[in-house]
Amino acid sequence: MATDTFGRHTRTCVDAATHCAFAALAHHPRHHQLFARLVRVAHARSDLMTTPPTRRGEVVQVAALHNMLAFEGALVRDPDDWPGATGHPLRVIDSFASHVFGRYPTPRFLASAWFGGNTTDRVDRRRGSSRTPRASVFAASRCRSR
Repeated sequence: MATDTFGRHTRTCVDAATHCAFAALAHHPRHHQLFARLVRVAHARSDLMTTPPTRRGEVVQVAALHNMLAFEGALVRDPDDWPGATGHPLRVIDSFASHVFGRYPTPRFLASAWFGGNTTDRVDRRRGSSRTPRASVFAASRCRSR
């Protein structure tokens, strides 16, 4: 696959997964607005949204931003004040999550909890509670209903 074709494929997959995430938030206007802000800031200040889908077709960066919505009440800083980051998606999500939620420094590997999955252990790592709503990983090829 040529570089320009690969880039178009990645953009198409990320756009489709972002569209699915917005569609899943149609009945939650507050989360819809926050998700729009998170996507806008991540797109403007990082290379996160240029990360290609996984081999299974999952667009994990969209899932990570979507998973942050359940913690809106825990925001300690405005996402618009994030200075940005580039590089590996784990590094970018760690920087972004640390900025908006961080009260103290945490090891970078903990940022992997934001990258989707709806098993009990993944959800518990994000919140520390079993009352977290189900998270979903957005596939590039289709929208999943919640």
